[in-house]
Amino acid sequence: MGSNTFIDLFAGCGGASLGFKQAGFVLKAAVELDPITCRSYADNHPEAALLINDIKLLSAQDILDKAGLDVGQCTVVLGCPPCQGFSRHRLKDSGFGDPRNPLVTVFAEMVISMLPAFFVFENVPGILKIRKSPWHASKERLTASGYNIVEGVVDAADYGVPQRRRRFTAIGCRLPAVIVDIPPKTHSDPREGGVLPSWRTVRDAIGDLPPLGNGEQGGNDPLHCASTHSQATLNRFRYIPHDGGSRSSLPHEMQLDCHKRHSGHLDVYGRLWWDKVANTVTGGCTRPSKGRFLHPDQDRGITLREAARLQGFPDDYRFEGNKQQIALQIGNAVPPPLALAIALSLKIALIDGAYSANGASNLYTSALSSPSL
Repeated sequence: MGSNTFIDLFAGCGGASLGFKQAGFVLKAAVELDPITCRSYADNHPEAALLINDIKLLSAQDILDKAGLDVGQCTVVLGCPPCQGFSRHRLKDSGFGDPRNPLVTVFAEMVISMLPAFFVFENVPGILKIRKSPWHASKERLTASGYNIVEGVVDAADYGVPQRRRRFTAIGCRLPAVIVDIPPKTHSDPREGGVLPSWRTVRDAIGDLPPLGNGEQGGNDPLHCASTHSQATLNRFRYIPHDGGSRSSLPHEMQLDCHKRHSGHLDVYGRLWWDKVANTVTGGCTRPSKGRFLHPDQDRGITLREAARLQGFPDDYRFEGNKQQIALQIGNAVPPPLALAIALSLKIALIDGAYSANGASNLYTSALSSPSL
């Protein structure tokens, strides 16, 4: 098949692209709508033909032409459409309450028109919980077009990401001699024992970064810069116990009025635990009012650098935009180690001709430590 190529639809800042490149796949083209996010993508993946456009306005041939490929020549098409419409907070009976949800159908149409050897689709598990999910209809069409599809819900923590992040993943293959499966875990919950390395922890990811005071920047790293909090907010932080504490420890007079009327969502103003994985990193990851995003023992929200590391981005990965724009890019990204695991499972499927999670697990684990097969 020659070099293993891929096209990244809904590319974001490029987390999925990074993982596939680390596995040795050759990036040919990408599509992303947001111009600021595209700047981040272009900084890190300058070799890609980047289409800055609404994918609904593009044809499959438009993208293939930019990639320099014909129908059937691409090895993998990646698709991680915006998932907010399928989140727990926004589930609708129809599945089409959010205008971004039909993009799932657009992805399927692109795959059917491009006919790659594989496709990889990723989204939140909530996409399975709505009565008329666009994924179900898309899966039927993809199957009718010759794709054998495996799917499941994976947790990024099981693939070396220091974060609990459950994602629905579907892999399709149209090569008759190749069998694919959801990639085998590379890490495991330390409470379960076993032979796999334990989940990577918050300490593993950010424990070496210099401590910061209110509004301080760490060294020459512009992403390791603490937010400037008001004195009232700092006083609240100081009441929250180190290493996993929550706002339930705040005296009644220091609680926000909205929290006095609501006893749930205790992750808000919660601290991370040093020796556990982080909770899911979101676009609000530097704002303690949006979740458990307080530093384990410093009285501040986590920095963009800490959020990027919790997503599995290397420190030399570049992000463009203001603080809020970068936080959204990081929180919306596919963690690169998860993408790497999926990419390696596909690469080994091509090498082996009949990949299975059990039969190729030793080769797969070896490849993770040396991605250049």
